[in-house]
Amino acid sequence: MKSRIVWLLTAMFVVSALCAQTPRNIIVMIADGCGFEHVRALNYYEFGRDSLLVFQSFPVQLAVSTYSMDTAAAYDPVAIRREADAVLDDPTDSAASGTTLSTGVKTWNHYIGLDAWRRPLQHLSERGYEQSKAVGLVTTMVFGHATPATFAVHNANRRDYLGIARQLLTESNVRVLMGCGNPAVLAADSTDYKPRDFRYAGGRETWESVLASTPMADCDNDGIGDSWEVVFSREAFLALADGDTPVRVLGVPMAGKTTQQQREGDPEADAFAVPFTQGVPSLAEMTNAALNVLDDDPDGFFLMVEGGAIDKASHKNWAGRTIEETRDFHQAVQAVLEWVETHGGWNETLVIVTADHECGGLVGPGSVCEDNDVRLFPVENRGAGNMPGMDWLTDHHTNFLVPFYARGAGSERFGAHVIGNDPEHGPYIDNTSIGRTLHELWGGWNQPELKPGAAPHPDSFE
Repeated sequence: MKSRIVWLLTAMFVVSALCAQTPRNIIVMIADGCGFEHVRALNYYEFGRDSLLVFQSFPVQLAVSTYSMDTAAAYDPVAIRREADAVLDDPTDSAASGTTLSTGVKTWNHYIGLDAWRRPLQHLSERGYEQSKAVGLVTTMVFGHATPATFAVHNANRRDYLGIARQLLTESNVRVLMGCGNPAVLAADSTDYKPRDFRYAGGRETWESVLASTPMADCDNDGIGDSWEVVFSREAFLALADGDTPVRVLGVPMAGKTTQQQREGDPEADAFAVPFTQGVPSLAEMTNAALNVLDDDPDGFFLMVEGGAIDKASHKNWAGRTIEETRDFHQAVQAVLEWVETHGGWNETLVIVTADHECGGLVGPGSVCEDNDVRLFPVENRGAGNMPGMDWLTDHHTNFLVPFYARGAGSERFGAHVIGNDPEHGPYIDNTSIGRTLHELWGGWNQPELKPGAAPHPDSFE
């Protein structure tokens, strides 16, 4: 019966996809590390009941499998509930999963914008730029971290922060780039800047060139290199949200490697018990600033917004800061929806809310996942304003399905790619279908043909 339901749903989505509109703007919002239980936990904390977050009213709601080429097998809805290995072994990282969301192609962990044979893939941002659309990347992490990089960079090592930042700043067509990594903050405990303090800013020479307004790559398709206008303070971010804006903006908050997740104070305290660092913009405030810059382009834009520190907090199993970061992301989604409603509506813009993978194996108390003993319980509701009952299976990523929500022009197309039905989360697609569908909405999918035989493991290139 379930297979028939999946088939009928797929058929319905295929028919509706034939009439799908082409979006002028695409906004991809990634809650890094956020699984279904993260969403449930925020609902309980905010409302004392489930399914009230703004994206949970979107007309397209699916689950997504996230495995990379490192993973032993594709998602199995039966094995994931019986075998600890299926949950915990060889999950994707943000580099591989982000690359797939951007390009529609599976790759190895640590690869950014490259296929398994290390051939460059076309990013969605590059396809948009070919159509004279503006490009923006916003994150609560270092701006050269894996997820933002996977939408504009080609690099075989996600940890090459210096090279990735340099490519974003000097070679990419990105018009708005916002995230952490401010050398002045990272060097705050030293009497002078040290070379390592510039790692996340492309190196000292690159950073000083940026501050000197040296023209870099062309970001507005007029054939002339464009310099960055750099903003640091929260007030400067807020000012960007209204009125005239520069052609190109680099926003680097006065924070270290995350906007708030790594702030001082007890990291294991309940959510919002430790005061936030003042003078640092929220993700919603950065997003509003980015939108006001990008919407000046008459051809439209691509924007990626990442709540990246959900993943960082989940790696640490810090329940309070996980709630904080997930709410920060949710408020950014609210800001985007308000912008859409006042800027052309849903016939012009497609908004996607999803995750690149789950992190931490967030579950409810009493859950077990070891050997062949797998018992998974949901996060426990303890009322609005109270910390939910939260437990963790790991300090790493997992192979759990993640949520997918879509609304706007072209959103109907995603349901045509349903490949299975999960007993808990219902119809699911693979993350390759997200990237590929986004490319097709903007005119086609132009990636290297798959080579015959097994792809070479990254170690073979060393």
